[in-house]
Amino acid sequence: MTTIEEVAYFLLTKPPLDEITDGISGIVEKYRYNMWTKTQSAEALIEIYEDKLQEFLDTNLELAGLQ
Repeated sequence: MTTIEEVAYFLLTKPPLDEITDGISGIVEKYRYNMWTKTQSAEALIEIYEDKLQEFLDTNLELAGLQ
């Protein structure tokens, strides 16, 4: 089963740019420009945007028929 941590790592490496907020894309950019490590970036995403990540996760599970 997918976890919120996996959602955070996915957003760092393959973000659906049309669906993410400016704040999330700011963290993704810091990771992509090597300003933050992958772990730092994922932790920031989870800390600041946990509700949004959970929403992404729930939608994904619903679309996959797993929820």
